[in-house]
Amino acid sequence: MRIGVRWDDGKDPSSISAPRPCFDQVTIELTIHADIDALRQRIAKAEAARDTWRAAGRQENYLEAYSMVEALESQLDQLERTRRRLAAAVAIPIRTP
Repeated sequence: MRIGVRWDDGKDPSSISAPRPCFDQVTIELTIHADIDALRQRIAKAEAARDTWRAAGRQENYLEAYSMVEALESQLDQLERTRRRLAAAVAIPIRTP
């Protein structure tokens, strides 16, 4: 059994020249964009918290919030690189913010 490949009903898998992917490219694009938007919102909240702690002079809390912002930005960067690789692989136009 091959995972991730859908065969036409009633056909022998060996008679099909190329398997069709199970995923819908539009769905993948929308999911990635939704994940990117969610991360951007989380970054904005984390930046606000970081700035609040800095203004309050609470260095330990500020450093924790600073680390959170850095981690979220790293995740965003990785997700955007994934989006670009997928777009190049399946010719999905890249939506820019």
